Amino acid sequence: MITKPDICKAFTDRFDRMVCLNLAERTDRRENVERQFRKLGIDGRVEFHTAVMHPHNDIIIDALKKAGKGNLSKPNEFSCAREHYTIIKKALLQGVEHLLVFEDDILFLNDFDYIVRTLNAIPEDFECVQFGGFTVSSEVFTRSRHTADGLWMQGVPVWNMSMIGLGREAMRMYVSWQDFYMNVADMAPYIWNNADTPKGIPPNTLTPRCWLSAKPVVVQDLTVESNIRNIEFNKRNAVINEYEAGIDIQKDYGLRD
Repeated sequence: MITKPDICKAFTDRFDRMVCLNLAERTDRRENVERQFRKLGIDGRVEFHTAVMHPHNDIIIDALKKAGKGNLSKPNEFSCAREHYTIIKKALLQGVEHLLVFEDDILFLNDFDYIVRTLNAIPEDFECVQFGGFTVSSEVFTRSRHTADGLWMQGVPVWNMSMIGLGREAMRMYVSWQDFYMNVADMAPYIWNNADTPKGIPPNTLTPRCWLSAKPVVVQDLTVESNIRNIEFNKRNAVINEYEAGIDIQKDYGLRD
């Protein structure tokens, strides 16, 4: 039987810092994710990066576009990108070796054994591991390469920052890419899994060390309002998300009693 100490050890053996991004205004999301952290036994190990809503983001993203230094379509996309950048750059500067970042609107898989096995099976030389994601393409999975145990796959570009682990090289590249051209928070890991680097961006060297869990360990909670997109938009995305095809979010996720 998997115990809380077993689960906690699986997390801390792989990551020396764990941070959850939360908006101060969203106490509902913080309470829900804290409840799940307690269920997993990692509540005392996860730091919270508490952000606040800033004014004038629309002016900032317009200025970035005009200066050729960024491309964001929604004001709160900039807020999200800025806070992820802050978490990652802070960890890089403070010497963190392996960073795990959570967003506060996630639901964990109810299967503790699978979570532990997935964490323990992370490839030793990883630079980026994603535990959830979004893609409308089913073709990417036919081209993917799996680890021998079948728990991780490579070469699958997905949009995701809901639960992502980064090594130091990935942290450095994430910061340098956002310094060079500010984009949505999950653009960099999406490109890292794509092999082809868009023109004008510093070369991507991380593809061989980027992995996606074969089954989502976390999914987005579709019952809470997003500060970037509305619930209906997110529900529509969940229906067309090929990575989550065949899973029952209501039944299999959320660590509910």
